[in-house]
Amino acid sequence: MKQKHRRAFLVIAVVALGFLLKASLYDRVTVQGDSMSPTFQPGERILVSRLAYGLQIPFIDRYIVIWRKLRVGDIVVFPDPFDGDLTVKRCLAVEGDNLAIDRHSLVVSGFRLPLTSAQAEFFRRNPVVPEGTLFTVGDNPEESIDSRHFGYITVRELVGRVPVRTAG
Repeated sequence: MKQKHRRAFLVIAVVALGFLLKASLYDRVTVQGDSMSPTFQPGERILVSRLAYGLQIPFIDRYIVIWRKLRVGDIVVFPDPFDGDLTVKRCLAVEGDNLAIDRHSLVVSGFRLPLTSAQAEFFRRNPVVPEGTLFTVGDNPEESIDSRHFGYITVRELVGRVPVRTAG
């Protein structure tokens, strides 16, 4: 009888360890929609490094220690501010970066992004990316719901970073 209990305990321990490692080291996300095209296609499954920026508390998605600063160009994953589903976007500006408004366009990192009147007014009032936050946008801005719509994202909200793919 003890042998069966040991095996059951071992199976439970292995499953729990695997679940804990997955929750703290990496995650897989399925891309929804066209906002990251052509980089990622709808339905594509991507690997997310949860340790890219630091050590997170599992299941809470808060960092204990941060060891890598966010960089412009990073592809990041965070909960969508509207529905909580994980979303994939590119970081176009980090804390301290200035955003320029030209009529109804936002100019950031060499990209010109169309804005509504309300969005243009928000970024005129908030032209510098605040400390501890970032500005995100999809690689297909015409199809992207991003920081133009929900504002800046805090670094603490990041689930992780998608490793950069190289051509070839």
